[in-house]
Amino acid sequence: MPKPWEVDNPFQQAPRTIPIGPRDPRPAEQLRGNQLGNEKTAMDNRITNATMDAIIRKAVADAQKAEADARKAEADAAGQVKPEDMAAVRAEAINKLNLLSRMQTNADNGWFPTTGFGAGVSRDINGTAAHDIQSDIDTVGAAGALTRVMELARQNGGKNPLTPLSESDFTNIGKSVTNLDQTQSRGNWDENIDVYRNIYRRAYQGAGGDPRMIDPSNGAAQQGVNAGLGFAADVASQARGMMGGRQQPPPRAPSATT
Repeated sequence: MPKPWEVDNPFQQAPRTIPIGPRDPRPAEQLRGNQLGNEKTAMDNRITNATMDAIIRKAVADAQKAEADARKAEADAAGQVKPEDMAAVRAEAINKLNLLSRMQTNADNGWFPTTGFGAGVSRDINGTAAHDIQSDIDTVGAAGALTRVMELARQNGGKNPLTPLSESDFTNIGKSVTNLDQTQSRGNWDENIDVYRNIYRRAYQGAGGDPRMIDPSNGAAQQGVNAGLGFAADVASQARGMMGGRQQPPPRAPSATT
């Protein structure tokens, strides 16, 4: 008699089996080699992509830098002080020195008060020396060439190209109407005239001029400054002498004939 556990159970299911596909015929070494090759290819692709990204970023950065350098070079060229600008400052400085000397000459020779008490009235009368001085005071501060050079310097980094002329000198030029007001005493007015004379001397020197040309201790130059006339001619004459040029001697008078 069969044992109870040996009786077939009609509800018992047959054991489940997992189907196994056909075995890969390739050797294990080949499969491993293919896997390594795939990994290397993937790594190479990542490296290539990263390299291309770096190349593109560098190319963009280089292009941006080149554009910025070009803009800076253009701005520097636009803000560069040119030799003709300096020549204009020298000419302007000489003109102002003549002007200041003329103002003092007019102050000395006026019939009506030119400074101090009474000058506030006489300067409004056309034809008086005081009126001429008032017109010249406005011109003292109208330094177009010098202003242009200083503005160019500010655009080009702020370096002062007219040293020993200082920023305070440049500021004082714009205050000529106040500083040279004729109602102040003659002593103060003369001192302020000297302040502006020294300012324009420094401007002339800063623009490349030889300070000996406008040195008050130089006799010929001092004559030109004091007279307020022929100063440019004096400067030109000294320039020829300092540069080794020879002036033609005056023509000799013809000898007397009998």
